Amino acid sequence: IKRWGDVEVLTQQDQETLLLDGRLGKLRVQILAFTTMTLLICCAVIALTIYTMTIEKVAQIALLKLIGARDRVIIGMIAQQAGMIGFCGLVLAIAISFTIYPRFPRTVLITQPDLGVLSLVLMALSLAASWFAIRRALAVRAQEVLA
Repeated sequence: IKRWGDVEVLTQQDQETLLLDGRLGKLRVQILAFTTMTLLICCAVIALTIYTMTIEKVAQIALLKLIGARDRVIIGMIAQQAGMIGFCGLVLAIAISFTIYPRFPRTVLITQPDLGVLSLVLMALSLAASWFAIRRALAVRAQEVLA
């Protein structure tokens, strides 16, 4: 068969590689791009939410500084809020996805390693999103509570 000019013999490994890298390669890149954009939008929403919550609590942060709270305590509180928002969003997303995927017209495979990596990335993005709020909270002076 190899001597025929118009056909080729492929092993099972070659067939899998051809299918995954050829036909499904573009689809994998599209899914990766969609996931990346979704995570970036999630990061922006968390950043805006945490920043708004921090702006609303400027007087309380100033009071904490006035009574001697260290910066790491304030940073920890803001990072904890961001982590909880990210965690709650992740739990909600997983619950919705496992509810919707059985009714989805195509098979969607969610593996444990994928969920683990997604969880770690989302938590890292949540903590990174709190950076703006932390900068704003550290800029608050203790004298602002007296004004």
